[in-house]
Amino acid sequence: MQIPADFVDFIQRHAGLIYKAAGLYTTSVADKEDLAQEIIFQLWKSRHTYAGKAAASTWLYRVAVNVALHHQRMEGRRRDRYPLEATTAPPHAASDEVEADRWELLRPHLATLSRLEKGILFLYLEEKSYADIADITGLSETNVGSRLNRIRQKLRRSVNAN
Repeated sequence: MQIPADFVDFIQRHAGLIYKAAGLYTTSVADKEDLAQEIIFQLWKSRHTYAGKAAASTWLYRVAVNVALHHQRMEGRRRDRYPLEATTAPPHAASDEVEADRWELLRPHLATLSRLEKGILFLYLEEKSYADIADITGLSETNVGSRLNRIRQKLRRSVNAN
C-alpha cells in the first residue's frame, strides 16, 4: 500500500489522530496547533520513506509520536516543564460533549505519565492492537501489555488520590 497521492486528503482523514497526538504532548492550544503543523510537515518530508510494510496509518502514528516526543524533549531543554493545564481544549476529534468531558477529566492525571507512557496510552485509546503498538514504539508485545497494566495502575492511583 502506498501513501495516497492526494496528501491533503490523507491528512484530512487522519487529522483527528494528529491533533490528539499533539494535544497529549502540549500544554496550550497554540502549542498543540504548532505541534500538529510540525507533524504534518514531517509527514510530508518523509512520505517517500514509507516502505509499505505496515498500514499507512501505522506509519502516520509512528511519525506523529516521534515528532511529539522530540518536541517535548526540546521544550524541556528550553524551559521548565509545567503540568498539563485543565483549560487546554480537548482534541479536535472529540465529537461530542461526553467524550470532551471525559478527556477533560483525564487530562490532569496524564501529567503523572512519562512521555513513552503517554504515547502507549494514546495508541491504545486509538484502538491499536498490541502488535501495532509494539511495531510503532519498538517494544515487544509483552512489554506493551505490561506497560499498559502499569499505566492503568498509575492512573487509578492518581484518580483515587483526588
